[in-house]
Amino acid sequence: MSEEEQLDIFDDNEGEQIADAVDNQGFDDQPADDLFDFNPDDANVDLDEIDKVLGNDKPSKRIKKERKSSSGGNNGESKQQKPRSSKKEEERQQNELKIKEEVKKIKSEMKQIHQRDVKAIENKKPALNKIKHIDEVISNLSKLGVQKEFVQDKGIDYLADWLDKVPNGPEPSVSLRKKLLQFIFELNVTRSNLTGIRLGKVIYKISQKCEVKELKILANKVVEKWSKIINSKDKKDDYEDQDEY
Repeated sequence: MSEEEQLDIFDDNEGEQIADAVDNQGFDDQPADDLFDFNPDDANVDLDEIDKVLGNDKPSKRIKKERKSSSGGNNGESKQQKPRSSKKEEERQQNELKIKEEVKKIKSEMKQIHQRDVKAIENKKPALNKIKHIDEVISNLSKLGVQKEFVQDKGIDYLADWLDKVPNGPEPSVSLRKKLLQFIFELNVTRSNLTGIRLGKVIYKISQKCEVKELKILANKVVEKWSKIINSKDKKDDYEDQDEY
């Protein structure tokens, strides 16, 4: 039935009867503002019954949604995103784990390369593995976070294996030792990093006995730099230097 047909049901007399019925309810004595100051949550309203009367136009559906959002809608808000500081801390920890894994991989590869050279010498073949991979290793170890973790994780003595000659073998190539000494000189190290390492002895031996002048000069620079760090009276250097990475 259309809206026009619904209106035709009521004749003039029926309209007057309805108006009189409304007047008899006493609404005139109630302020108009009070009539519109209505909160559906405060009333016991049968919303389904309202829907039947109103047909397709169902504002009660909106009321149901509002009630639902006011009562249980905050559940989504309770699952708030983590604070920004917490996210940053989580990212920092993930980055640290990633760096540790990368350093672990680099150290493993350096050890394998060194062992292949040892085996090559035992088989009376040229030890060329370190020479082939030196640029790649230095590039990987030059990354800021990686270098710091490598030094702290006792990676320095892996450099000692590369810089020193293999037992019963010749001295490493001048090119290899030059690149290693230049890289070692630029390392950020502290007193604690240099305690009990074999690399210091290898470099000192080069500074004293190497016949290649350029290598001897580079080795002496490392010895001088490290001696200042070890002999420093300010023990705070161990902590301050760590922040320079």
